Amino acid sequence: MPKHPYQLDSFFKMLLEKLNVHGMPLIVACSGGGDSVALAYLACKYHQGNLFLAYVQHQLRGDESQADEGFLKQFVNELSSRHQRSIGLHILDGRLTELKGRGIEAAARAVRRKELAGLAERIGSGTVLMGHNLNDQVETFLMRLVRGAGPMALGGIKPRAVLSEGVFVHRPLLQFDREFLRKYLVSERLVWREDSSNQLCRFTRNFIRLKLIEPLVMQFGKRVLQRISNHAQWTTRQAETQLEEIKLTLSRLELPKAGPKVVLSKALVEKMAVRKLSDIFHFIWKRENWPSKDLTRAHLLGMARFILRNNP
Repeated sequence: MPKHPYQLDSFFKMLLEKLNVHGMPLIVACSGGGDSVALAYLACKYHQGNLFLAYVQHQLRGDESQADEGFLKQFVNELSSRHQRSIGLHILDGRLTELKGRGIEAAARAVRRKELAGLAERIGSGTVLMGHNLNDQVETFLMRLVRGAGPMALGGIKPRAVLSEGVFVHRPLLQFDREFLRKYLVSERLVWREDSSNQLCRFTRNFIRLKLIEPLVMQFGKRVLQRISNHAQWTTRQAETQLEEIKLTLSRLELPKAGPKVVLSKALVEKMAVRKLSDIFHFIWKRENWPSKDLTRAHLLGMARFILRNNP
């Protein structure tokens, strides 16, 4: 990992070569925050092809949300002028019309994915860049931990993921901490927006950042971020192995559906261990996109025990 903010440029240039996206349309999800501003700036400097910034407007913070939108319009003009190139800006409608059993954060995340995938399809892009950083990685891992996530959901943010068919999300800044990226912005004479709601401890992520991670960094230094991130990545690899095992097991258990109902072989289910059957249930729940806001590991284990007791 680069030790000095200026080295971020060479890192990003190598990344673009690895992604092999030169000459192709590229989308950068940009909210106006420091991380996405840094990412958009790097893409503007080094991507050889059409570049589009995308802001999903959830309209959750009133005037502040509108100010973010205005900032991005000015930012695009500044980038275009500074680097003598045309940059597209798409303001996408991200209003939350229904939560479908999910919290606001999860619902907003689903809307962002849908809107970005739609934009990628319209402009013919196969790559969306997002500006998650090392602090985001650590916050996500600890947030899942305190909420009681099982091994399948405990890992961190993936550097690469499928957004929709033929479209991939890449998160090139995951190994850089927030302070490092802010130093880069200052060195490049760039400004960014700060979300005032990030200081509200009633949100779990903010509480973890302000009351847990910041004291840990003060006590042990920034190396604690990398250590937690390393563990999150290890957990993710373990979960991927477990997921393949679950898929293989389910392929043997599952029978043709009865309408919307998932049907499993009773004879094979009765031979399974409680914990493994609960993992199967968890996978099915996510695959079928059933409401899961209040679903816990205890519920899944309870269902498995109930079935294996062979009750009528």
